[in-house]
Amino acid sequence: MAQFNLFSKNRTLEQKQVAFMLATGFFLGVFVATYQITAESLFINKLSDQLSKAILVAGILGIGATFIFSFFQNYIRFAVLTQTSIGIIFSIIVTFYSLLHFGDPALHDQVLFLQFCMIGPASAILLLSYWGTFGRLFNFKQSKSIIGWIDTGQLVAAIIASFLIPATSFLLPETTDYLVVSCGSLLMVGVLQFVISRTFVLAKNDPKEIDKEVRKETSLLNILSNRYILLLSLFLLVSMVTLMF
Repeated sequence: MAQFNLFSKNRTLEQKQVAFMLATGFFLGVFVATYQITAESLFINKLSDQLSKAILVAGILGIGATFIFSFFQNYIRFAVLTQTSIGIIFSIIVTFYSLLHFGDPALHDQVLFLQFCMIGPASAILLLSYWGTFGRLFNFKQSKSIIGWIDTGQLVAAIIASFLIPATSFLLPETTDYLVVSCGSLLMVGVLQFVISRTFVLAKNDPKEIDKEVRKETSLLNILSNRYILLLSLFLLVSMVTLMF
């Protein structure tokens, strides 16, 4: 009887975790779709001649942001790092919106350029946060049965947002107004991440609890010497280059 109750509690806990991850994925999908479509539309309408330069800058910023995020994972609790990253991205987008609506018109081109360049870094950091949280909530056995559809909420939200943006253009006449939707979605992602970190306690992943042997085994040099990881990285690299083109 006690074993059955324990199984029931574990099952209920897992269902709650999945529900929170689906909700987080949904709002993350709304953010990515609305922000990307808004930034790309505004950029192409006014600065299409600078597209190659913007893509180069976006790539550099994306690599830099990913490196910084990965570096701080070794020194800051993941929950704190995730919420801080979301807060920074939220602040940047609010700044873009404020400058486009209330700032000097002479600065609009620079703002649109930076806004476009932020698509890559923002998406990369948020996806790292999302899947990092997933990895800390579920063990290997749970992941095998869940990972195939855990991001359903994100995909569904992205599809819905893509359809609704043109359908709601009469409600939001200014393209920049969709940044408000992006900020609202990102705020919900931050709230859900905070609730997840408090409810399911991600403190067990505190970097202080990682011993030196684990740090050594997961060092960049050891990772790059693993043939499987190299082949998988090459596959992902080719896939992402194909997707971007």
